[in-house]
Amino acid sequence: MPVKLFSTKKPRSILGAFWKAASFYARSLRAYEDEPEVAFLDLISALEIIASELDFSDDVLYDRQTLKDLKTIEANVPGGAKVAQRIKSRLFQIRRQVVESAVELTNDTFFKGSESREANFALTKERLRSAVRAAYDVRSLYVHTGARFSIWVDPHGAMLNEMVLGKPVLQSSEKELADPLSKMPTFLGLERLVRFMILRFAHSKIVPLHDGLN
Repeated sequence: MPVKLFSTKKPRSILGAFWKAASFYARSLRAYEDEPEVAFLDLISALEIIASELDFSDDVLYDRQTLKDLKTIEANVPGGAKVAQRIKSRLFQIRRQVVESAVELTNDTFFKGSESREANFALTKERLRSAVRAAYDVRSLYVHTGARFSIWVDPHGAMLNEMVLGKPVLQSSEKELADPLSKMPTFLGLERLVRFMILRFAHSKIVPLHDGLN
């Protein structure tokens, strides 16, 4: 008897998130040769979709001072709990949830799976948070300013580097891009991360796929 891959009892939002993220991932692969920047953005969109289905505590999503201020509001302002909740919803940062989702959905299997020829240019556990944060910042700068970055996301031939090499030298009008570009993954690194996260999301939320995703 054939096994059903997706149970109809699974929450529709989880199945929907999986298919939407997979769709953005597939579209990114098709677009990369002609539109590398658009392809890079599609991978970030896939991350956002997966992140939207994961729950994190306030301690993860907000810094200590913000949490302290919110508790003060709850304790001292009439209707403080509702006021604090409204503030939290406005302060909520998608970027932080995306970053923490990357941490949550990677494991030793992912970090041992790099094909980078040089360990210094692999996407490591120590670099993960800053790399995802930087990729998100580059996406935001591109959307809001049109700053181009396609030449930096290409891995250098046989090196298969998952991280951008060095710190880009840019024109003064684009210098705000230099720091995030120097910390972000190449398309190769981000593609492998997104692929693994989508598979591990499916493995943990929908149906077991492989022991390496535990």
